[in-house]
Amino acid sequence: MTLLLQTCSECGAVQYPRRAVCRRCLSGRLADAPVADGGTLLAVARIEVTLDPAWSAALPCLAGTVLLDAGVKMIVMVAGDIAAGTRVRVALAPGPTGQPLFTARAEDTE
Repeated sequence: MTLLLQTCSECGAVQYPRRAVCRRCLSGRLADAPVADGGTLLAVARIEVTLDPAWSAALPCLAGTVLLDAGVKMIVMVAGDIAAGTRVRVALAPGPTGQPLFTARAEDTE
């Protein structure tokens, strides 16, 4: 599986979050390109309180930081009870309010 992330046409560096110039070589030649969706879950946080009424029914939920094999860190929603250090795959999935969110799932549950 792959993710579509902004990638530099000059040096090949993957960009996340999106930006106007490459974080490595400062080129403005950035385009969306497929990258591997695998990575390692670095940290997990349990969210129990929100000021957004649209999220109230989804609590508690888990958020985490993933280091993708492509070399960038992402803040993602975490599906299931996954511990830091676990290999995961990241994909866009509908969030509690219907909008697509990057979500990590353990590799062995796919």
